[in-house]
Amino acid sequence: MQWYSNESGYICLGSKGHFSQFEITTPIKTTEKVQQALAPEDLAYIGSYPEDWSRDSDLQAKVEVLAQKFSQQ
Repeated sequence: MQWYSNESGYICLGSKGHFSQFEITTPIKTTEKVQQALAPEDLAYIGSYPEDWSRDSDLQAKVEVLAQKFSQQ
């Protein structure tokens, strides 16, 4: 999993370019190009591993909170 900015500048978390496609797009925008691996502290905040995310009803909100760190760089 990695953080990245899409073509429109929105921060995303996903597996872009890997075997299983997974993506969460946030409403957080940046003017900088972002491409960074998901950090252990991000996983700790989310509280579950990617294979369990389909059952996490709060995942979008958690990802949006974490994505704010990229808008403040």
